[in-house]
Amino acid sequence: MSDDWDENDFDDVGLDDGNNDDLDDEYLDEEILGYLNRMREEKEKSIETGAYVNGEWLTFKRQFFFDGKLSLILPESFVELPPDLAKLKYPSSDRPQIILSNIDGTVNFTFSCPVENEMQSEFCPQVRDYLKLIIERINPSNEVIDASDIKSENTPISLFRYLNNAVDMRIYNVSYVTVLDGYAMMGTFNCPNRERSDWETIVQQSLTSIRDETIPIEEKATTEVNTEDA
Repeated sequence: MSDDWDENDFDDVGLDDGNNDDLDDEYLDEEILGYLNRMREEKEKSIETGAYVNGEWLTFKRQFFFDGKLSLILPESFVELPPDLAKLKYPSSDRPQIILSNIDGTVNFTFSCPVENEMQSEFCPQVRDYLKLIIERINPSNEVIDASDIKSENTPISLFRYLNNAVDMRIYNVSYVTVLDGYAMMGTFNCPNRERSDWETIVQQSLTSIRDETIPIEEKATTEVNTEDA
């Protein structure tokens, strides 16, 4: 074998003379396309029209719970867990009353409204802060992200977001309290933390769609007028 190499020999072994402009352009095009796709998916995240979430197109509809007293917009593909599966997922006896999950059970919305817990809406922040304190104290690895107060369609909501550990991953949680028919209603959302950015916008829109259906339409209109005047 000759020791003299020319530039054609580099082509034979998969090398070139250092000019990788075509490869760089191809890589850049892929990066730009990926960025544009992510921006398009984020822009299209609306519970009103449908949304790409974790690469899957989801549609949404208003759903009713607690004998029609609570309604909010949720993914159509989520299903309510039957009691036997709910016990497996939440072994504690004080598990949520209603659990809706995606097909593989990794993303969940839960709702509980114990009829013994009467409450007025002005106490929502205090109850939220108490729940947040429990989460912080129960396990040092639980990491509270923030806490806030928002307004749904006709009822105030106090929430906090936090991370906790599962067996092999971190879980992103949104825990909140509101008032339903004069009683404290507590809800949660959770998903793997790696999917957090896919769900944050959707969860915010879903929470602001919450309605206390026991409030008469006239009272809803009065509340909206008073809020605008304030």
